[in-house]
Amino acid sequence: MSLLWTLSNLMRWQDSAPLLFLLVKITLVLALAWLAVAATARRDPRWRVFIWRITAVGIFVLPLLAWLVPGWILLITTPTMASPAESAPLADPLLVMSSAPSSPLNLPPAASVIPSTVPVSPPMSERSSAPGISSSPSTRSVAALDPIKPAARPSWSISWKVVLPMAWLVGVLLALGKILPQVRRLKRLRRQTIPAEGRSEEIYRQVLSDFGLTSAPELRIGSRLASPLLAGVLRPMLILPDDVAQRFPEKDLRAIYAHELSHYRQRDVAWGAGIYSVTSLLWFHPLARRVMRSHERACEEVSDWVSASYLGDVEHYRRLLARLALRIKSTGEL
Repeated sequence: MSLLWTLSNLMRWQDSAPLLFLLVKITLVLALAWLAVAATARRDPRWRVFIWRITAVGIFVLPLLAWLVPGWILLITTPTMASPAESAPLADPLLVMSSAPSSPLNLPPAASVIPSTVPVSPPMSERSSAPGISSSPSTRSVAALDPIKPAARPSWSISWKVVLPMAWLVGVLLALGKILPQVRRLKRLRRQTIPAEGRSEEIYRQVLSDFGLTSAPELRIGSRLASPLLAGVLRPMLILPDDVAQRFPEKDLRAIYAHELSHYRQRDVAWGAGIYSVTSLLWFHPLARRVMRSHERACEEVSDWVSASYLGDVEHYRRLLARLALRIKSTGEL
């Protein structure tokens, strides 16, 4: 009975404050996700990638379920004992009527009840116009107590039901606005790069064949880039710095291609954009601020593991990562 009573109160709370109830459920989902990520910190990083992606899908689906699925309210009533007065049977109307006196009432004659002459007061118009006769005190007191009041001016007040949605919308727009510089940079890089040719293109085709990919991002060469970059959701492209394409040995190029193609095969760019959109809607939530960074770190660990396994030389791959990190630190760009 106590469990049903708790569920009934929860459903009533959901109907009275649906947004607050939805926020509580999202908080529980995020808390469980962080606990699962902490439990799998020293295990396969693919578990963390899966956890964050299924969490993003769950947060996205929760409002849809709350809107599509109607709420069911459990009405639970406890039995009450009726009072003796309520439980007593009603008396029979026939018995009540028979208990009345059967003898007729002794009423006085009509002449003694109704006087022969009834004083008639003059009409109101005559009383008010007659000299020496003033209006009644009750009329004067009512007129004095009910003066004409001026119309009340409307008071302007801002409700929190308007302020909170507006503040949330401003935060969402600011969070999504951070993507615009990245989109402009991506368009600029596409204009400033050229399709890859020669040795780098041949090695890239070999790695694609080893991965068994029939579709792949376009390989392009650029000069204003410090490290390889996979960018784009609808039209993905793998941008390789020109000096890396010319000077790095074939083994390093294979490792770089394997790393970036692992991102492409797992759809890390598309999932990253989706997770960023979900966390932008929850910009105010402390548990949602580091979700994007944790997902990116897990994706990088998966790609590093795939690339090192494909290369077959973990030490060589570590030296390659250190070399690329030094390039990024010296230029200050990706």
